[in-house]
Amino acid sequence: MHVSLKCVENSREERADQSLALMVRLQLITEKVFLSDWYDSTFDQSQDRQVLQPMYTQALQSQLHEILTKVPDHIRNDSKCDAALS
Repeated sequence: MHVSLKCVENSREERADQSLALMVRLQLITEKVFLSDWYDSTFDQSQDRQVLQPMYTQALQSQLHEILTKVPDHIRNDSKCDAALS
């Protein structure tokens, strides 16, 4: 999937392709949050959660920051995207 996203992002034919790739990358991060172990009730009881959750959160925040720093100017300057990117 990542290879396909890279191809779509690098496509110069349609600017909408870059927007689509951005939305898919953001969705993948969202899915990582909801599919993580800390949503499991057995993990809630574990003391490991106190250690692992902040590390996992930091990793996801780093991924999100990396994606947002690569947002093309035409998307960043689109008034429809202002709220989503701030």
